[in-house]
Amino acid sequence: MTEILNLALKKNIFEKVINGETDEIPIKKNDWWRKRLMDVDTGCFKKFDIASITSGSPDKTNYEINHIELRGDYFIVTIKKGPVNMEIEEASVKKEVPVQTVVAPKPEPVKTEPVVIESIPVKTEYVKPVSVVKPEPVKKEEPAENPTKQVKSDTPSIKATIWKVFEKFCQLKDVYVVNMPSVTIRNNGQIFGCSKRLIADRESDVKFNFKKEEIIQYYGESDDVFLGEIMAFMDNLLKNNYVFVNKNGCGFTTGPGFELIFKMTVIAKRKYLFQK
Repeated sequence: MTEILNLALKKNIFEKVINGETDEIPIKKNDWWRKRLMDVDTGCFKKFDIASITSGSPDKTNYEINHIELRGDYFIVTIKKGPVNMEIEEASVKKEVPVQTVVAPKPEPVKTEPVVIESIPVKTEYVKPVSVVKPEPVKKEEPAENPTKQVKSDTPSIKATIWKVFEKFCQLKDVYVVNMPSVTIRNNGQIFGCSKRLIADRESDVKFNFKKEEIIQYYGESDDVFLGEIMAFMDNLLKNNYVFVNKNGCGFTTGPGFELIFKMTVIAKRKYLFQK
């Protein structure tokens, strides 16, 4: 059976593959892709025959996979140049189906059981009293719809969960929310656009720009894994750092392959830099 590896690629990588400029597809290494591509017991890469790639549309292009390897922080899927026509394989499968249906005439003895159908008229005599009973349970089922609606309304979306975690992150002691285009810290520790003051004693003012960071939920990645990656990114920012966040520049967007992206306008600075 053909094993297919579905990949939603960024536009620039997708176009290079389609145009034949590259035969390598890089995938950022994380726990989800490691479990997807590698056998947990043996540590070897799983056998995939076809890479089915897409970018920003439901249309897919298929390439035969040469091999998969780990190179630094990326899994590299090497493909053979030139797309594969999967319709031919599908057609061959469809041709095999009629072969199985040839055996179908054997159940002919089952068709001789229409004798049971003759008993149906007898049962129809009892349909009238049964039809009177049927409307009653239908009315009883109608109020049962309300509890299901309440369950759905109580289930938070992944966006709401991520934003709740982000709000708590912004309230931490070493995190400073600065709703300004850049961060300016006076020599006395006052921060423009921030309600908190940094404990610092410097000879001059300090000014620096934010960075634009993106955490992407790639195709097939679960909400729990995506949330875990965001929390790990936030934890890494806090290690021996003061973190400055422009909350107005944070939020969600959608990538070219319809993947969910959480954007952060943030910068982390080592604490010792602010100690005189």
